[in-house]
Amino acid sequence: MKVTIGIILYKTKYLDQSLKSLLEQDYKDLEILLRDHEEGVYSAATYVKEHFPTLKVQKTKNLWHSKGQNAMAKAAKGEIYICGSNDMFYPKNFVSQVVKHIKQSNYELFSPLILRWDYPSQKTETIDTCGIQVDRALRFADIGLQQDSQTFRLPKFVDGPNGAVTILKKSAIARLNKKDGYIFDPDIHYKNDCDLAVRLKAYNIKCELIPEAIVYHDRQAVEFKRKNKNMITTSFVGEKKLIFKNWSWSFKTFNPFYVIFYQLAKSAYLLIRYPYLWKQIKNI
Repeated sequence: MKVTIGIILYKTKYLDQSLKSLLEQDYKDLEILLRDHEEGVYSAATYVKEHFPTLKVQKTKNLWHSKGQNAMAKAAKGEIYICGSNDMFYPKNFVSQVVKHIKQSNYELFSPLILRWDYPSQKTETIDTCGIQVDRALRFADIGLQQDSQTFRLPKFVDGPNGAVTILKKSAIARLNKKDGYIFDPDIHYKNDCDLAVRLKAYNIKCELIPEAIVYHDRQAVEFKRKNKNMITTSFVGEKKLIFKNWSWSFKTFNPFYVIFYQLAKSAYLLIRYPYLWKQIKNI
């Protein structure tokens, strides 16, 4: 069973550890697709060419995460496609554990167990995420965030995978493309994984957790790290876009009145705290 992993590179900070860990996977029928979206700089593509000459990188204009991952999934030769990230460390048996589980599963879409990586060295037992949970008010949360993986009760299913690592069989990709024309919405940059989770619930597509497939992530957007202006802006815009595009007064899995109340309260708070967000209203 051939596996493809696709990663969009950004700068060179993690590449020595991340790409080396992929090259050292004990599962050998593995295709690695890399894209570099940076323009006009000493880029990750140049770095890979100099330090990892066996790997090929496609250098393109900036397509952001959604379009870049959709393009790589379309080009993938594997029966399994793993949407990966550059700021992660992949243990030697990660891919083999994914394949082992999927061969015994009746499902098509999966989330690994993602633990926190205190870059550059310490790999912790603290959960980064098991996947995304969506409640009746369309509030999103990473399941198990900051919990001890040794004591936290892991779920069998999650509402959707975190965009850092999403695992799909070719059949799941075909199913999503038939319904929407994409895996990740190309008009949503940040929170495109939340949009996917909403669509999965609407289509009654289950996302199974693979607890034995562990990866380590140096998450950029967490409570103990200050979020930058761009992250706050793209998160604000992305959440509003996904709500408008998925909106229905006849929601089966969400309560429209809960959604309206929560979004009005949250938006009022954010617009007062970050006045520069007013400029984004026209984009939404």
